[in-house]
Amino acid sequence: MSNMSVINDNKYLEEAIYKYAHEFKDIKNIISFINEEYQKIDSPIRDLFYNYSYYDIANGLLGNCIFLSEMFYQTGKETYQYYTHNIFKLGISRNGIEKIDNPGLWSGLSGVCFSLETLNSNGQYQEVINNCDEILKKLIHDKIKEVKCNLENQNVKMGDYDLMEGMVGIVQYILTYKKADIDFQNILKEISEYFIDLTKSTDIKNKKVPNWLIKAEHQFLDNEKTKFANGNFNQGVSHGICGVLISLVSLYKLNKNPEIQQAIERIVNWYYDTKSSHRDYFVWEKKLSFESLQNVISYNEKQVNLSWCYGDLMIIYSLLCANEILNDEKIETFLNDCCTKYDQSQIEIDLLSPTICHGFAGTLLVIKKIQLKKGEQILSDLYKKLTEKLTSSFDNTSRFGFWDVEEYNGKLNYLNKYSLLSGNSGVYLTLNYLIKGTVKTNWMSLFLLDN
Repeated sequence: MSNMSVINDNKYLEEAIYKYAHEFKDIKNIISFINEEYQKIDSPIRDLFYNYSYYDIANGLLGNCIFLSEMFYQTGKETYQYYTHNIFKLGISRNGIEKIDNPGLWSGLSGVCFSLETLNSNGQYQEVINNCDEILKKLIHDKIKEVKCNLENQNVKMGDYDLMEGMVGIVQYILTYKKADIDFQNILKEISEYFIDLTKSTDIKNKKVPNWLIKAEHQFLDNEKTKFANGNFNQGVSHGICGVLISLVSLYKLNKNPEIQQAIERIVNWYYDTKSSHRDYFVWEKKLSFESLQNVISYNEKQVNLSWCYGDLMIIYSLLCANEILNDEKIETFLNDCCTKYDQSQIEIDLLSPTICHGFAGTLLVIKKIQLKKGEQILSDLYKKLTEKLTSSFDNTSRFGFWDVEEYNGKLNYLNKYSLLSGNSGVYLTLNYLIKGTVKTNWMSLFLLDN
């Protein structure tokens, strides 16, 4: 699909951002359009890549409120607040909220609460937030019982602990908006204890095995249930232990608990021990098989993974955050070496989509956060290439400006999506940040990029 128009400077970028924001003036028209697009797409493409709903902030309508709230606080124009309010009116009711049975961030009630808090600076949504929080607390307590039971029975699932629907995402909502609430403080203590135990090891087949082993039956994809017959370890940020590491760093900053520091050390050492090399730089297998514990780990991918959700750079970012606490000289040297080698290597950019989840926008955000820690000279060539990739992917034939590009069975699929995680709202949030250099709301914490 050829680009009908290319954005070459900030003026056109900003015009595209504002134009997209005003798409939400007629919310019924957008809903109708998205429904029509959904019907055009064949299964299983639409089931895999075009799931849309109301409450799910990853792909649903509510996630766009995060973008619109940022626009409101950046510009002061109440028009964006009005658009957001109209979205809230469609589904924020006690009846609707009580039907949500998942406390998670990206796909559950924590995400709904996060969206409401984002635009609650003058307290207009406080009553509904209070009601949501009470329901959320019960859901979290039930979830904690469930995940602790799974851990005790060596039956851990990614959704127990991960960012998308598990404890990491719940922690992000609490740390961002609820640190002063006594009930939520107690919840944080319980989750901290769970994370500490999760990062320990258990003897299995005469081998010390980290407790975050995911058994075959709990893999997301059918082919991985066969491929990883004895289970695997998820290394990424969206569903893996990388998210737990960043969460532990944030929790340690809260109360300096030495047991949390020890848990951080365990994960950092795990990453150091499970690294492998590709060409002349360090990488990680993103789904590491149980058998890898007994063998030399070899990298099986054709090239480095640059994505936010499963990428090597996000692992490096998490280790940088952790080592600000540990001050381990060996890890510091290793991370400096990683950044230098990535700079020197001609990395093939394997990303296809402009989006945050596994596209140009997400990787640019990660590089920018690494640069804030290590200096703007770090990864500067890669940053420049990705910026060009992102801006040149603007296309007037897309209703919203950017296509979500997804590959399936060797074929590229171009999808019109408004969403936050893998759609235009996330792309425009990223562009707005890269142009202005400031963030007015807490949306970065949704992506674990707030350390």
